[in-house]
Amino acid sequence: MDRHEQIKRLCVDILNYYGIFAKTEFPLPSKERIDVVGYEKHENEPIVGIEVELTSNLQHDASKLANTPSLKLGIIISEHLDTLSLGKEINIKGKTIYILPPPDNDTDFEKKVREFTGQEGKTWFNEFLREIKVSVNEDPLASLKKEIETQGLDLETAKDIIFRSALGGIEVGYYRNTKISTEFVKTSDIPREVLYLAARHIITELRLGENYESGKNSVYSITQDGNNIAHAVIKERVNNRKESVDEIIRKSGRNAVFISLLGNMGKFMEFDDPIDLTDCGYGGIPSWPFVQTPRYLVEEFNIDDNIFHLTEIAANTPLFRSLSKGIYKSFAAVGLGNISKYFTSKEIFRGYEFRLPLLNILRVMDTPSILNSLDKNAIMSYCEWVIFRSHNPFVPQTLYNSFAGIGSNLNRLEDMVELTFKAGITSKLLGEQSNTIAIYDAKSFNNFCESKMREALLNILEKDDE
Repeated sequence: MDRHEQIKRLCVDILNYYGIFAKTEFPLPSKERIDVVGYEKHENEPIVGIEVELTSNLQHDASKLANTPSLKLGIIISEHLDTLSLGKEINIKGKTIYILPPPDNDTDFEKKVREFTGQEGKTWFNEFLREIKVSVNEDPLASLKKEIETQGLDLETAKDIIFRSALGGIEVGYYRNTKISTEFVKTSDIPREVLYLAARHIITELRLGENYESGKNSVYSITQDGNNIAHAVIKERVNNRKESVDEIIRKSGRNAVFISLLGNMGKFMEFDDPIDLTDCGYGGIPSWPFVQTPRYLVEEFNIDDNIFHLTEIAANTPLFRSLSKGIYKSFAAVGLGNISKYFTSKEIFRGYEFRLPLLNILRVMDTPSILNSLDKNAIMSYCEWVIFRSHNPFVPQTLYNSFAGIGSNLNRLEDMVELTFKAGITSKLLGEQSNTIAIYDAKSFNNFCESKMREALLNILEKDDE
């Protein structure tokens, strides 16, 4: 099934789930077709029309929907960044046509259907599928136990290998060229369990590195066939070590742990060539346009874009990274994370990555309670000063857009600029659009912003003590 058909099929399934009878390829009098339409019960004319736009023909597809009189909801599904950058809706002949990403990428499409049908409280479609899914196979952990013990291997070693292979992988050696051939050099003993699981295609060997002259690392990683058993192994381990999670939260503070985990999506990079984070560590701060919250976080924990963006910004600041590093190391130390070498898409070694089973840890750390008690104003204040500190006056539109993107009141920006103006380190807001500033003393400006960030960070962390 190609991508176009895959998206159409998913749209049909979601519409049907919310009680709208859906079908594909609806013929128009012009002999064209609408990709997906939906009908109300006992109605002959469609009320929902969906075009899956993968060929960058937005105006034509939108016109088809606008020219179909019976449609009450018209949606363009697109993966084109240029199309999505136009905003979430356009107006064609007085009709609003929504432009949304595919429903397997985020929740916007399903949110619109929920709103349209008045079913905002209904279980999300993916969650519904998980609830009704009934496995016809034996429990994967019971099967693994039986198989490993029959082979005379160690069950706990096998589980640990699967756990680590699913979270970045296990390095056992490297390959290098000699004058005659390529040879393998072990950097650690290779357990028989690694070789057995590889033979069973539960894990597989990857060779990572720039070339064989400098050495290709031998890393075992989980396969698609091994995903189900890896999920079971991870779930069991995290549930069995909940006390360790509680202890890390007690020592580090639950706000700090939550922001570190969510803001980094369970991954923390320790670069091989560390930069001076005080002077130039703000280049990697997420900026507008922000990525959308992964749909599984919305469905299971109701984490909205605002919280996701705030934690993402906060966790990636130099001031917060030292906290995050200690937290990730603590999880790895109690066997709830893995440390592996990180390679870029061009297989260039960049450093070490700490990786945690984010979803499982969020499930055992009472995430709903944390979300309810989280001081959004304190985090917002911190992120406002971060955005201000990292602003590039030569890209002026990002300042206002970033403030709006985190849900901040733009009057706050004016108040902040007034402070730096009175301190003699910046101008007031410039231009008709008032969307940038002149920075007179970069060092003083950076120091001023960072002092405000430290004040806000103390407010965030003090909440952990209450």
